[in-house]
Amino acid sequence: MKKLFFYTIATFVLLTITSGNGYCQAVMTMTTETNFREFENKTIFEGDTLNGKIKTIIESIYGQIHHGGKHYNGENIIYTFDEYGLQIRRKGNEQDFLKYYSFNKLVKTEIYREKTGELDITFEYVYDENKNLYKYIRKSFPARNYNFDYHVTYYKYDKNNQLIEIEKGNKPKNSEETITETIKYQYDENGDCVIEEEYRENDLSKKKEHKYINHKLIETFSWQWFEETDLYIKNLYTYNNDGTLESNTRIFYHYGSKNEIAMENTTLYYYTYDNKNRLIEYQEINERNYKKITYSDFDEKGNWQQKNTDDNGRKSKVIRRFEYF
Repeated sequence: MKKLFFYTIATFVLLTITSGNGYCQAVMTMTTETNFREFENKTIFEGDTLNGKIKTIIESIYGQIHHGGKHYNGENIIYTFDEYGLQIRRKGNEQDFLKYYSFNKLVKTEIYREKTGELDITFEYVYDENKNLYKYIRKSFPARNYNFDYHVTYYKYDKNNQLIEIEKGNKPKNSEETITETIKYQYDENGDCVIEEEYRENDLSKKKEHKYINHKLIETFSWQWFEETDLYIKNLYTYNNDGTLESNTRIFYHYGSKNEIAMENTTLYYYTYDNKNRLIEYQEINERNYKKITYSDFDEKGNWQQKNTDDNGRKSKVIRRFEYF
């Protein structure tokens, strides 16, 4: 099976793509099987592959993380792992996550309000005989005012265990009706996902087309119908000689009444690595915004311990401390 690596610290999600198959499935992949024997003594943490047999990560957050959001002054988030590299708890930022596993696969997550201990949300995961995620259930409780009380998602696969369909069912509050959304995937003869189609009820609302060279994603073109307007997004990817992602150019545009481009916006994403192939800088640039993230103070295992973010002048910092088995 081809491998796919996603880097989801900060706002970007793509670091190195070596499989289109995995790219399409990344939307629903939750890294539920993180046995150290399979991952060569690495811990999968929030999508990031970390080195070493980690017992605890303590994140201290400073500054303003999101636009208009809370300002942090050293608040801690504590992540706890078991001896197999499975994250079993996340506590902090007013929430307490508890995760439960069966044969190294995540089967349930419970989220409690940290101050009151009140159950807030549950997530349940069901797998088929091939160990593929088959059903995902999200339930929210009266503790919070979500738009949907109940959310269930089904996953379908072909004979090669390639994801071919996701069906989402959302039940709005105080309603007996269920809103259905479906995503369908198509693959080429190389096993790369080339087309994604999203449907709301039975109407096509979004479509993505992917192009590859030697299983590396080089271009994605998407169309979306939004508020009676056709929106288009093109992503172009370039890679370094060692296969790491060098840049991503995202072009957003839509056509006006005269079939001319009414608006166009380009965002550039750049990735910089050190001589040990560790990501040390990420930049996101467009005509209105600028974001720069730097990673530094790597420990003896090669895991970064400090992240500094400048998001259009809003500065923040995350300091991580590791405890290993």
